[in-house]
Amino acid sequence: MKRVLVLHEFLNGVMEKIAMVLNRGLKEGGFNVDCSSISIIQLNNFNIHDMLGIVVSENEPGKSKNLDNFLSKLVREKLENKLGIML
Repeated sequence: MKRVLVLHEFLNGVMEKIAMVLNRGLKEGGFNVDCSSISIIQLNNFNIHDMLGIVVSENEPGKSKNLDNFLSKLVREKLENKLGIML
C-alpha cells in the first residue's frame, strides 16, 4: 500500500480543513495517509512515505516562514522516486 504524507499550513484552519478532505479522499482510495502541520512535522521518518502533498495558501501573511523552513529541511532528504504535489 502506498503511504502518503499530507502537510498543511495551520494559520486560520482553512488549509487544515482542505488537507483533511484530501486525507479522507486518499484513505478512501486505499492509501495509507499521515496528515500534519508543516510547523510541527519531523522529517526523521520521511523515507517511509511514497508521496508528499502540501496544502498552503498564497494569500496568508506569515506563511512563508514555516514553508521556507520546511522546504530548507526537505532539500536534505532523499527524494528519488517520490511523488509530490503542492496545492
